[in-house]
Amino acid sequence: MTMKKMLNSKDLPGTIYERNGRYHWKVKLPNSDKRQSYPLIPVGAQFATKDYAVAVKVAEYIWQEAIRKSDPDSSYNGTISDLVARYNSFAKEYYKNSKEPANIEIAVRHLTEFCPTMLVEDFSLRTLKELRESMTEMTVERNGEPRPRLCRKVINQRINIIRRMFLWAVNEELAPVHVYESLRCLIGLKQGRSKAVDHEPVTSVSQYFVNLVADHASPIIADMMRIQMLTGMRSGELVLLKPCYIKMAGHVWEYEPPTHKTKHLGKKRIIPIGPKAQVVLKKYLFKVDDYCFKPEEGMANNQGRLPIELTDHYTTGTYGRAVQRALRRAQKAAEKENRPPIPDFSPHNLRHTAATLARAEMGLEAAQVMLGHSSADVTEIYAERNLALAKRLAEKIG
Repeated sequence: MTMKKMLNSKDLPGTIYERNGRYHWKVKLPNSDKRQSYPLIPVGAQFATKDYAVAVKVAEYIWQEAIRKSDPDSSYNGTISDLVARYNSFAKEYYKNSKEPANIEIAVRHLTEFCPTMLVEDFSLRTLKELRESMTEMTVERNGEPRPRLCRKVINQRINIIRRMFLWAVNEELAPVHVYESLRCLIGLKQGRSKAVDHEPVTSVSQYFVNLVADHASPIIADMMRIQMLTGMRSGELVLLKPCYIKMAGHVWEYEPPTHKTKHLGKKRIIPIGPKAQVVLKKYLFKVDDYCFKPEEGMANNQGRLPIELTDHYTTGTYGRAVQRALRRAQKAAEKENRPPIPDFSPHNLRHTAATLARAEMGLEAAQVMLGHSSADVTEIYAERNLALAKRLAEKIG
């Protein structure tokens, strides 16, 4: 392990050091009892950075967040870092019971890594363009090669969140109006007209391959995969499933998730569960107020494999990683037995498999309502018609 002293030790305490080619930071943070080591992971990355300049910026962000948390009642100092902290606090309360606070935190963290000490009143259209340019240049190592970390669509989404933060700041009298008005002029990145890459659209995966992978998963993960493929529900809706959220009257059940992607917009989400999915789900309905899918039950069938995180229910992360482990085992088995290769896929692809089945059975509109897609101005009458269509579809295929 080689040690590398901080270049700006007056502003940033502690020591940045390199371990296995990646940078970590050993420091005693405010309100901490002892020095600890922190991996310097940039926003959107999975691992600590290999770039020292990036490591310093991440360390600055960690230090500023620690200072803010140690004195949450400190007065507003007009910097980008302070504005970001206040907007995150607002978002956690305003968008509670949704994923929006997490999405916001990831997006605005780009600001605290790019220009944390800049005054809000000095932030300009040019600064936002420079920030967006830095997003397009962010890379991650995959199979030994640098690949773009963020696609065009994600960059546009995060820039829009940042603009939304400045609109909130204007309303809270934390930023001058002219700053937000200038940011509105930034045109979003267009397909094929920028350095940003476009990822391939999410596609469906054959039921044949899904069943092969399910055979290499624990029984509970295999059942979760099958339910998702039959109902088209999102992973976040699947992992939160409890019997008390399901209306079991009639031939087709109705599951109303406690939270979902568009709940903060006042939309209602009801997922029909057809006879095939009911057969798979019935074994998990014995505890009315408890989660159906619990990691401790998956551990009972883990057969000596890597342990999973023991929480009161699977998360989208633990579920997704479990599917990926089963996928790798199935791919190795197929290669060993000289069978056709199994393509990579994630739980999100299972949702699109459900949509493909729906479209083949009852058309495009059926696929849209199964996925829960609708415009913001859908009327209650149209919503009722969608639910009726979705229930007929569930009776046929799910």
